[in-house]
Amino acid sequence: MSEVGSRKWEVGRAQPASHEPLRRHLFQHPASHIPHRRQAFTLVELLVSITIISILAALLLGAAAVAAETARDARTKALVARLHTLLMERYDGYRNRRVELNASWAANANPVVTGIDFTALDPSYREAAARLVGLRELMKLEMPDRWSDIVGSAVPVSPGEIATSPAGAFLQRTPTLYSVYARAYNAIVPNRTAPATAYINTQTNLPNTRDDIVENESAECLYLIIMNATGDGETRGLFKDSDIDDTDGDGAPEFVDGWGNPIAFLRWAPGFDTDVQLSVASLRRTEQKIGANAVGEAILADHDPFDIFQLDRTNARGWRLQPLIISAGSDEEYGIRFDGDGVTEYIPRLDPYDDVGSGNYLGEATDDPTDLAIDLDSELYADNIHNHNVGALSRKR
Repeated sequence: MSEVGSRKWEVGRAQPASHEPLRRHLFQHPASHIPHRRQAFTLVELLVSITIISILAALLLGAAAVAAETARDARTKALVARLHTLLMERYDGYRNRRVELNASWAANANPVVTGIDFTALDPSYREAAARLVGLRELMKLEMPDRWSDIVGSAVPVSPGEIATSPAGAFLQRTPTLYSVYARAYNAIVPNRTAPATAYINTQTNLPNTRDDIVENESAECLYLIIMNATGDGETRGLFKDSDIDDTDGDGAPEFVDGWGNPIAFLRWAPGFDTDVQLSVASLRRTEQKIGANAVGEAILADHDPFDIFQLDRTNARGWRLQPLIISAGSDEEYGIRFDGDGVTEYIPRLDPYDDVGSGNYLGEATDDPTDLAIDLDSELYADNIHNHNVGALSRKR
């Protein structure tokens, strides 16, 4: 084919149509259809986010609260255990303490005061019984659990100074520790001679009243005992500053638990129902289930180790007692009895098993079987932390 003819054929042949404009048309969106990035959350999204954050915050706060409560509980148990170890070393030492009786002890051998009927004893055992009562008097003076143990009677309405070395009822002389405690009491009373100014309560900015002085008296007495009668003078170094406070501002410090409340103390708590010792309640249950003879057998099986001749055994008494050191726990309520009836609040006697009025006993739960709030009272009692239930301390000694 000639060159001219070839060109004609190429010119006349149909050229393929270009599809590029069509592709651009098919894959391009109008401006109104192009999605735009949103500048903020919707209300629903905000509410969902806030809800999630609130739930997480509540969980964190709850976990923190539980951790803090656990820490307070652990700290309190450790402190109670430390106090128990120091106190029981002193308490067990009374098994070997020498007791010197005064010449006129027989004049004070009143069963109302001592709980022992001396006239019913064989004459050869009466002096042994007097020694037992004298030992209990020594315990009361060296391990007081209320100021009236030091005063010798109920704390008066207008407290004043007391003698630092009075005569004993059965003891030939009062112990040296008594003088230390008496001076501590004289330092906080409103009627003082040296200095002749009343102690001013740091909370009320007024002189201490009787109510101020007795408010936390058992905890204040525990502090005096631990600091002065245990640890050979090195006791203070065993405690942190956070373990000690004066919560009522009366000038007498107390050991405080993890919740900042005083740790209370009862030297003898016959009403405290526990696995560590017999109690009025447990003996009543024994009598109801088995009989009166079983009560006597239970007492003889766990008799007071200080009563080596088992002279104190009549009228369902004479069982071993362990001092009670107790924190109110997380509800900050003890739920047990510390005082007797009336304003005298248990005039101290030399009878560990005596009731404190109306058939009530120190250490017993304050709930009444006829009380509609019995469940609440039981709860107040149930969360207490004490040396009868802290780990190995719960075992019988």
